[in-house]
Amino acid sequence: MKKLQKGALVLGPILAAIIFMLFSTASFSMPMAITAAVACWCIIWWIFEPVPIPVTSLLPLAVFQITAVLDKNAVVQAYPINIHEVVMELAKRTGKSEKKGTQEA
Repeated sequence: MKKLQKGALVLGPILAAIIFMLFSTASFSMPMAITAAVACWCIIWWIFEPVPIPVTSLLPLAVFQITAVLDKNAVVQAYPINIHEVVMELAKRTGKSEKKGTQEA
């Protein structure tokens, strides 16, 4: 993993926490603050790709359910893709990175 990716891995959640604090103190509702924070986190991870894109894509799915921004059905309906496709793509990418890592060593 490159230095930039390692930095983005940490920067995403830190920046999300800062955005959340700014929005929640600026009289935005809690769901709005959480949504803005998660969007910022996802943008950082999509740009620098410290984790596979499918992992980043599942981040809102997990966070919105944990924080009760949306209920399970609303979150799942917001995703037009089949969750099995995401899991399979993640498995393929992980397998490729493992093969690539062993070839370089």
